[in-house]
Amino acid sequence: HEITAMRSCGISLFWIISPFIALAAGVALVLLLFSSTVIPLAAGKSEEIRTTRIEKKPPATALKLQQPWTRVGPDSLMHVMSVSVGGELLGGVRLFQFDRNFQLVAMTEANEGRYSASTWTLYQGRHRRFPPDGTVSTTVFDRQAIVLPLIPDDFTIWLSGDSELMTFHDIRAYTRRRQQQGSQAARLTVDYYSRIAFPFVTVIMVLVGIALSLRRSGTRGGGMAMGIGQALAVGFCYWTTHSIAIALGRGG
Repeated sequence: HEITAMRSCGISLFWIISPFIALAAGVALVLLLFSSTVIPLAAGKSEEIRTTRIEKKPPATALKLQQPWTRVGPDSLMHVMSVSVGGELLGGVRLFQFDRNFQLVAMTEANEGRYSASTWTLYQGRHRRFPPDGTVSTTVFDRQAIVLPLIPDDFTIWLSGDSELMTFHDIRAYTRRRQQQGSQAARLTVDYYSRIAFPFVTVIMVLVGIALSLRRSGTRGGGMAMGIGQALAVGFCYWTTHSIAIALGRGG
């Protein structure tokens, strides 16, 4: 009956609910800041401290990729065995080129690839061609420059394999380059918008709570128990819908 009393004193509904909405919006902005920058940077630093200071392991110079395959063109795939921490040195590089029928027409293998002066160069490798007549031609090379749309930062982001360790700037830059290359980054795009949308659940829950409280402000008996039950039901439905939408988005 507090709402009825305030309304009878001439206080408008807007001024009654404005403190709650302002508080919810402030909490949402703080959560957005943490999700966009603070949490990814803190997670990466904590992993570094755990590895080097707690487990006493030396800093890694090369690591195996969690996602060794990537698309580097409309008809090309790339497989990498390992990558340096800075992303400038690749180990166990394989490039596969296909025709329109997805038949393998060429394959390039190299022991390592290096990035220098905005160019990728393969070392100690061989190039194979598979013409339609069934023959195989092999060319061995010591050094060969290649055109690769990826840069070292792409491999370091690719190496993490977890969008939670990436800031919003990293995700936008990576997905923009992938789209320019004609590739898709659906998982990262979905995670990006999910991390933007989720902090504002505080505003949505406040608005729902205000609507429920106003709806039951003139009723008698069981108001608190009914309000708590409705709030839990709405929260569960929101979380379920949010999770299903993320799963569908990641699946393409």
